[in-house]
Amino acid sequence: MVYGLIIGMLLLIWLPYVWMILTSLQKELDLYNYPPPILPKKLTLESYNFVLKDEKFVNSLYHSAIVSFTTTAICLIAGTLGAYAIARLRFPFRNTLYFSLMILYMLPGIAMLIPLLIIIRKLGLIDTHLGIILALSAFLLPLVIWFLKGLFESVPLDLEKAARVDGCTRLQSLTRVILPISSPGIAVTAIFAILTSWNELMFAKVLGVFNIRLVTPAISDWITPYDIHFSELSAGSIIASAPLLVIVLILQRYIIQGLTEGAIK
Repeated sequence: MVYGLIIGMLLLIWLPYVWMILTSLQKELDLYNYPPPILPKKLTLESYNFVLKDEKFVNSLYHSAIVSFTTTAICLIAGTLGAYAIARLRFPFRNTLYFSLMILYMLPGIAMLIPLLIIIRKLGLIDTHLGIILALSAFLLPLVIWFLKGLFESVPLDLEKAARVDGCTRLQSLTRVILPISSPGIAVTAIFAILTSWNELMFAKVLGVFNIRLVTPAISDWITPYDIHFSELSAGSIIASAPLLVIVLILQRYIIQGLTEGAIK
C-alpha cells in the first residue's frame, strides 16, 4: 500500500517532465498522429536547434539571470537585516510590522500588480531591469523575512550574548555568529528566491514588454490564439530549467542540511 502510494506520487511528479522531454525530441507534425504513440518513432533535435537560434529567447535567458540573481541578492540582504531586527530587537509595533508583512504576502499577486505598475511607471522604470527587480523584490521580501526570522530565532541567544561580551557589535554578532550557523537555511531561502523570481510570469509579462523580455514570457510567446508550438515550447522549457537544475545540484548539500535541521528543530 505504502509502496504503491510512493510509486504513484513519483509517477505524478515525473510523468509531465518525461512527456515534455519526449515532446521536445519529436517533430511538430509527429505530435498530431492518431492514435498517439507511447514512444516516439524518430527522435530529433530540431526544436532545440530552432530555440537556440531564436535571438529573443537567448536574450531572455540573459535578462532573467540578471533579474533573478539581483532580486535574490536584494531580498537576502534586506531580508537578513529585517528578520534580525524583528527576531532580536524590541521596538514598538514589532509584531504589528511582522504580521503586516505576512498579510502583504498573502494577498494575491494581481492585487499588488496594479499599485506596483503605477509606482514603477511614475519612476520611469517600465521595461527596465530595475523596474522588474523592484517589483519582484517587493513581492518576495515579506516571505524571505518570514523564513529568516524563524531561522534566526532558532539560534541560541546565549551565543550572541557571548559574542557581545567579547566585544562584537550587533552587526558583527550577526555576520560572525548567526549567519554562519544559519547558512544552510539561508541557502534554501536563496534557492527559493531564485526559483520564484526566475519562474515568475505575471510581473515579468506586464513590466517587461519590449526591451526586457524575461524567459517565461518568451516561452509563452510560442502559445498563440491560433497555434501551440509544442516542440519549441517543451525544448525552451527544458533549456530554461537547466540553469536552475545546475544551481540546485551545486547547493544540494546545503539544501538537505537546511531541510533536515529545520525538521529537527
